[in-house]
Formats: sequence, C-alpha cells, structure tokens
Amino acid sequence: MVLNGKDMHREEALVDAASLKLLEGATLSVGNGGDGRFVSLHRTGTNETVPLRRVIMGVSERDQQVGHRNGDSLDCRRKNLVVRTVSQRVRNSGKTKAVGGKQTTSRFKGVCFEAYTRQFQSKIRVNGGNLDLGRFRDEEAAARAYDEAAREHFGVHVRVNSPKEGEDGVVLNQEAALPEGMEVAPTEEERKAYEKARREAGWIKQQEVLKLFKVPHTVWHQWKQEGKVSNGERPRVPGAVWYERAEVDRWLEAFGPIGEPYPAPRHSGLPGEALPGAECWWVPLTTWASRRSADRREVLIDAASLPIVRGRRWGWNEDAQGDGGRVVLSDADDGTSLARLVLGLEDPKRFVIYLNRDPLDCRRVNLQARSRSVVGQRSRKMGTLSGRNYTSQYKGVCLHKATGLWITQVKKDRKCRFHGYFKSEVEAARTYDNAAMKLFGPEAYFNFPERFGLHRAA
Repeated sequence: MVLNGKDMHREEALVDAASLKLLEGATLSVGNGGDGRFVSLHRTGTNETVPLRRVIMGVSERDQQVGHRNGDSLDCRRKNLVVRTVSQRVRNSGKTKAVGGKQTTSRFKGVCFEAYTRQFQSKIRVNGGNLDLGRFRDEEAAARAYDEAAREHFGVHVRVNSPKEGEDGVVLNQEAALPEGMEVAPTEEERKAYEKARREAGWIKQQEVLKLFKVPHTVWHQWKQEGKVSNGERPRVPGAVWYERAEVDRWLEAFGPIGEPYPAPRHSGLPGEALPGAECWWVPLTTWASRRSADRREVLIDAASLPIVRGRRWGWNEDAQGDGGRVVLSDADDGTSLARLVLGLEDPKRFVIYLNRDPLDCRRVNLQARSRSVVGQRSRKMGTLSGRNYTSQYKGVCLHKATGLWITQVKKDRKCRFHGYFKSEVEAARTYDNAAMKLFGPEAYFNFPERFGLHRAA
C-alpha cells in the first residue's frame, strides 16, 4: 500500500489481503505521535484521522493501545499487531537513550552502571516500585537477569533484551557509554592481587590506620575536616581508602603514645578551702591540640581512678556543653566523659558539674551529679538568645522596655517567680541573689557571691 509522507517521499505499508476492504475510499499517510511513527487512515469527506493499526484490530476504547511486535510501524499485518493496555505498552517500550539530557550508561533495557560499586545494576519496576535484581560485572549478565524477571512478572507483554522465539526484542542503545574515567569493578582475584601489590609498595588501608591510632571512624573524619590528616587515596578498588605508610608514621610520631599518669602534689580545689587530702595524679590528654606546647592539657584525678584511665586514650572535647569543654574517651564513638565514669553515672537525665568550675579537675571530691534543673541554677548568665544580646549583664535580670525599669525573675520547677521592678540594674541583681539563696541555697550561681561569703572561680 503506497503512503504519502509529510516529507513528500513514497513509503509503503504492509497489510493482509483481508484488511484491504477496510482501506477502500481512504487515504493513508505516515505521521509522528507520542509513541513514535505510525500509519494513519483518513476517509474522504470526514475530518477523522485514525491510526491504521487500530482500524485493523477493531480497537475503539481509549485505554487500549495497539503495538507492533517487531517494532516496525509500517508492518500492519494482524500477526504483527497486539492489543495492550497503557501499562503493558510501557513495559513493551524500547531502551531509553537519554535521561535528563545525559546518555544512558548501558545498551540494555533495565540495566545501568552504578558508579559507586563500579558494576552494572539490574532492576525492574513492578507494581509502582523498583525491584533490585542485583549487581553484575558483566553487562550482558545484568541484561539476562532483567529478561528473566520481566518474563516472570509480565509474561508475553514485555520486550526483553534477548528474545526467544515469538518474543519481542529491544532495540539496543548503541550510543550508551560508561562515565568518563570509570571502569568496571575488578574481580575478587584481581582485588586480592591489587591489594598485595599496594601493600608491597608501602600503603596501608584506612581501617588499619584507625587501629594504630586507637580512634573511631567519627574522630578520624573530624580530623580530616580540620586538616590534621589527609583524605587518602581511593583507587580502583571500591570502598577502600589507602594511606602511605611513611605518612602514617609521621602522624603517629606527632600524635604520640598513650600518656601514662604520673603523681601530682595535693591541690586545693574550692577557692578558700582545701579538698580532703588524697594522692592525686596527672593524666596527659593525647589529642592533636595537646601535642602543641601552648595547648597541652592534663587532667587531675584521684589515685582510686587510676584503673579507669590506664591504657586508654583521653582527649579534650571543645564542642561539649559546659564551661569550655570536657575530658572524653577518644576510643569511643559516643565521647564518653571521664567525669561520668569516675562517678559511675549511667542515668542520662543526670549531669556532672565541677564544684570549682574546672573541667580538668576530675577528682571525685570536685564532681557532683545533679539533675538538669540544678545544673541550670548553677549556670552563669547566657550571652545571647536566638542571636540577640541580652539587655542585662546580670543573671535573672532583664530590661522592661515599656516602663524602662529592670525586672527580676527566678525560675524553679518550671515556674517563673516575679520579684518586682527596679530603677537600678544592680539593685535588681541583688534581689535575684537573695531569692536564689532562699530557693537553691549556696550552690546557686550569684551575681555578687561575696555578699554571702562565697567565691567565684575564675
């Protein structure tokens, strides 16, 4: 049957003899639609144009579509036409050549190259969700896995990569290519040979470096961000980060061994009074900051706490809540506090405070476990709130903008107690101190502690 194309050149469609009666008095032409090229039929004297394949198969419902088994839209013989639903047509579609303007990474349908694992991933969409079929080093093996899953879930209404007799085949995307600089992951034998050669060349894996430093992955990641260690080299073996052994040895020398405790003279803890006499020890903090003489830190402990600290690496956590930081166990991911270990404190609702406000003094007599509310009573005046500076330098005092007077408030048991308006900021601060002494006793934080014969740590 001769067709009239829009490009004005002659084309021919193939139909059965039994279908010729349907074409009497009609004109055929080739057009382009959402599902590709198709042969359309136009009857003289009407404005209706219908795809020839729908006329031959007698399909009029809009939810049914007609496709070509061999992918040739000019072959309109009945044996080459099949009636499908919309979802069946989508399953029978060919390989997508591009996604988001980027060329696909595999020639086969249901297969893509996964950059992280450097393998070909096979997957199929079933009931609105993606079903992962696995990862393969061989692109054709991934395609065969897709074909098997497609036959199992969809039967004959699917187009596969390697069709059997009577099945529809996919038109492969010959332009597909792997990302630039990317290659397929090596086999297990290649991986072992590569690692052996790498070790002989003087390299070491990151997991082994962490064991040498006795620090968790979170600490190592923080050191990377701070620039204390390099990011290492990630070669063609997926998931492995390597470091030169000479570079690791230099870091170990700078980091230093685990510091051993050594005796310290007796110290007075609270200002104005001496803590009960007991043998005290200094414990070096083996952190990167402590290796610089200006930042070197040591923590003071009792002799009874020596079993807790011996043979373990202790560091300084600058980001911890409190007065400047706290001493933590570097070997643990959760940053276990030395003070909590000394007190044997396990309840997460209770906190440790330092009586002399020195977090490097972890003697038992200097530590107390208290609830959050008590910790708040002992805390000093905050500098800002939501990024804005406070109106007063004294705790419990703020400026009432409407009246221009100073207000005193004390909070206890989630209730705020109001203590009046004052013209003087200092007078309001003294009123807060009086109320805090009545409610919390001498352990509260005072604006003027010398009024009660107390001292404030520097």
